[in-house]
Amino acid sequence: MLLNNSHIIPETLSFRVLKALRHIEKLQVKAITCIGHTHDRNKLITLNQDHTVNTSHLEGESIVRVLCTVSKKRILRNPDIKELHDLVNPGVPVKPLNLTIYCAVNRLQHNNFTNIFPNTNFTQNSSGVLKKPVKVVTPTETVGYPVLFLPTNCVLNFNEAEALREAEITSNFQIVRDDTIVNTQEQAATCCSLLSCTTTTASTNQRQDSTSR
Repeated sequence: MLLNNSHIIPETLSFRVLKALRHIEKLQVKAITCIGHTHDRNKLITLNQDHTVNTSHLEGESIVRVLCTVSKKRILRNPDIKELHDLVNPGVPVKPLNLTIYCAVNRLQHNNFTNIFPNTNFTQNSSGVLKKPVKVVTPTETVGYPVLFLPTNCVLNFNEAEALREAEITSNFQIVRDDTIVNTQEQAATCCSLLSCTTTTASTNQRQDSTSR
């Protein structure tokens, strides 16, 4: 991961930080957006990079983008996050670190969002910016399981869709490319700003059509 200060976050450090974020006790959330979900028990999520469809509400298995801040105290407690901080802010005393974290949300966690973010509307192309930051305790249990992160506004040439496609999505998700695989005429449902869900039947039909050619 190449930073805009020319430093590189090693892959091994990325894995360690991601593991640390899965066990972090508290995060201050500034914005949260649902960017994809499954539909009618379907397990196939297809990338929709042109923001033309709406998956902004929590449904089935979902993915949310969380803009948050890790406090100075928690950075000092965790050597891996401290190492990340020092790459992002070389030569600077420890200060709060802004991160963008992508979390996989299971069905049982949907109600948590209503309780934690009662005044947030999950609507199409919404920025998800909260009126004021919300401190979220045990975020993995409440907001979702972190599958990807990056220092906010510090990474060069970041492709959100490709990064998510390569991320450690749980077995509940099979991420594929957009209309190169999806047969839109057979699509049972398209549903936020980045990801849309389709049926496995649609992708099967597309592969069959390609074979017949």
